[in-house]
Amino acid sequence: MNTVASRSFFSPVTDFLLIGGLSIIVYISVLASGIDSDILDIAWWMWVLAFFVNGPHFLISYEIFYGGHFSKILKSPRFFFAGIVVPLVLLGVIVFGFVQDSSQLFSGLLYSMFFFVGWHYVKQAYGCFIVYSGGQGVYFSKLEQCIVRYSLFPLWWVSFLKLFTGKGQVDYWGLKYATFSLLSNWADLIYAASFLGVVPLLGLFIARSLSNKKLPSLTAVTPLLVIYLWLSPLLSHHFFFYMIPFFHSLQYLLFSGVFTRNKVEHSGRGVVEGHLLWWGGAFVLAALAFYLIPKGLDGMALHSGEITPNLFLLSFILFINIHHYFIDNVIWRGDNPQVREFVRMRSNVRDGQLPAVAR
Repeated sequence: MNTVASRSFFSPVTDFLLIGGLSIIVYISVLASGIDSDILDIAWWMWVLAFFVNGPHFLISYEIFYGGHFSKILKSPRFFFAGIVVPLVLLGVIVFGFVQDSSQLFSGLLYSMFFFVGWHYVKQAYGCFIVYSGGQGVYFSKLEQCIVRYSLFPLWWVSFLKLFTGKGQVDYWGLKYATFSLLSNWADLIYAASFLGVVPLLGLFIARSLSNKKLPSLTAVTPLLVIYLWLSPLLSHHFFFYMIPFFHSLQYLLFSGVFTRNKVEHSGRGVVEGHLLWWGGAFVLAALAFYLIPKGLDGMALHSGEITPNLFLLSFILFINIHHYFIDNVIWRGDNPQVREFVRMRSNVRDGQLPAVAR
């Protein structure tokens, strides 16, 4: 078995914890301890942590996209679609929902967000695996990349289809939306399908081992492990469920963190000044976008409140979440020169060149 030497973005321990290792540790601890929401108000704690982690993770993507790639928005069709078309369409739909006072429209947007979140999560897991492996000198052929990418798709589909395996009414920030039992008779089969991708993944690693090719490190493989904890209904835990967006954000911050660190060093600014501009800006914008502005608007009685008293907050959440998935799909690509230049490890290989990421 040919394994890789240790290289990292920040440190081996820090990288492992942020890329998903902490998520695994907490998941095992939750199962072993039997802790429950009756003992700890996990929803409240995650809301607090969201202020410092989840929110900035969304807004740093806006800074990277509009601040670092502004010149491409009018030149590249892909950037124009993500940066102009998608937000205009989302804004139009939301405004129409306000005018029509349509709970059905906002429920539709919410289901769209649920659909895209699975897509976003598996693409991030794939990108983390490919980029981290490449940074440690483990490269995959086009066929191998396709095997890894598409093996994760059953998780995406099942994470969405599970919404149709039970009937009831759920509350999301005051918006009451219905879940349906259209697929309830096939629930067990659908849940089991979330593990379909394990077979080709294991086959890939076994084939590389038998061919004496380099195998990725535990840290590189970790995103492929934790995505099953996050999306598979078979491994779902009601207490751990509230923590998943937090761990996803930490994973994102590992890569956006190394991107901004190398960007700051390249810019010639002071380290403190540079990071304050990036992360101070992300924190302030997140506080404005997720808390201060929408809550202030909701308090001004600008809507009937029949859909939800938190209609502006809901609108901001839906807009930023869905748009974030599209701009991330454009930023973190192997053909993006800034990704190749700034997402690199301290002890690099092949002159800092990284393999192609999600396409």
